[in-house]
Amino acid sequence: MEETRLNDIGPIALSNPWFGVGGLERVYLAVTDVKKDATIVVAKNFHDQESFRFYFGDHKPFPEVFDINLMVEGDSPHVHLCMNAALERYFAKNAMPHTAHVTNHWGLFFTPPSSCEKTFVYFQPGVWEMEQIKKNQILFKLYCDTLQERRVLANSMYMKDILKEDFGCDATVLYPCTDTGYFSQDGEEQAKKHDVMIFSRLNPGKQFTAALDLFKDISRQRPETRYIIAGAIRREEMEFLDQLKALAAKNGLERCITFVPNPSLQDLKNLYATSRLLAFLPKNEPLGLVPVEAMVAGVPVVAFNSGGAMETVISEKTGILCDDEDGMVNAIVNLLDDPEKIGTMRENSSLIEERFSERTFRSNLYDILTS
Repeated sequence: MEETRLNDIGPIALSNPWFGVGGLERVYLAVTDVKKDATIVVAKNFHDQESFRFYFGDHKPFPEVFDINLMVEGDSPHVHLCMNAALERYFAKNAMPHTAHVTNHWGLFFTPPSSCEKTFVYFQPGVWEMEQIKKNQILFKLYCDTLQERRVLANSMYMKDILKEDFGCDATVLYPCTDTGYFSQDGEEQAKKHDVMIFSRLNPGKQFTAALDLFKDISRQRPETRYIIAGAIRREEMEFLDQLKALAAKNGLERCITFVPNPSLQDLKNLYATSRLLAFLPKNEPLGLVPVEAMVAGVPVVAFNSGGAMETVISEKTGILCDDEDGMVNAIVNLLDDPEKIGTMRENSSLIEERFSERTFRSNLYDILTS
């Protein structure tokens, strides 16, 4: 069967500095769900059984995780070193032959061990991380030189082009996945409590102040519009949420915005089911799985015509791509005033579902690992 082909090959190590709640974690879980000798290697694991079920659902088996309990912030210059330390200890303790090691850019500088047949760098830094790489001339040169020596995977055609143009590196596109089966529409359509939804990590780097400006402009044309902002946030960053609420109140939006910090997977599914559309605000994001989840759930996505959104959103069929902020405001207002068009876009969710399904990802990954 297609689903079990990964078990026909040897052990796989899947590395990332953290095992938290991001998109790469969902991608790795698509592998560990079916392959028992696949291990997630991290510097820090943030999950026990209870938190894992909260964020990933009761239907997901807890994966095999190797960690060295070493916390390091994403803006630290030492993330690469911590990733290397975790990998060195893992391969020292697990010296049996491995078919592959798949890492992201944080594991770029780890020297592939002789016990591992192939190493792949799944290159998908966020916009802020990419800016930091390019800003530091020494780091940028190290990236350029080392990428030439690695098998590189890109999470989108957009990222493949960046790798070629900026780093002089060829890459194979491997689209990531999410749990499309979980998010897909089931049963009768639910009543809509929210008009515009935003879901992202709740931190200053995700342009939430720009989101409030967007909401203010929408409300000028459509005062009855209701908004929801949801996303993961760490305890030590709760002050930012308070600042965001205060800014919303200052702009006269406090009565029409609902904030949902740290929703569970079931909460997220319910939020998609009760929202009319999703606004995706990042520009030049390498891909973005949130729009995929929303569209699979039957929620049209309004995004900027840039980055990976051009590969996920099928404009006028599953959402709308906009050239600028004014275009986004108008697209959202017009779409909210056209429930028939929203209904048609909802029915087009199948155009997205299979392309980003876990089954498709596993099949494509197997083909790459064995080619």
